Amino acid sequence: MAVVSAKNDYANQIILKKCRDNDPKGNRTIGIITKPDFLEPDSENEASWIEPAENKDTFFELGWHILKNRSDKEASKSSAERNA
Repeated sequence: MAVVSAKNDYANQIILKKCRDNDPKGNRTIGIITKPDFLEPDSENEASWIEPAENKDTFFELGWHILKNRSDKEASKSSAERNA
């Protein structure tokens, strides 16, 4: 599992090299991008995360998934309210 934070530059994520060392073809690795809400909308930094999220830059057979935790404001909302 390659867990990377969108708060940090994609190219500097050490875990990607470690995953490639142990799984060169990416057959057994799943990618997780955390903290996408820290990216400034329409910024160059946000754009740099699009290709990894679409499994184009660093290919993993199991793909990439984006994980955003609830903020303090969102904690009291139900799933239905959150998804509306």
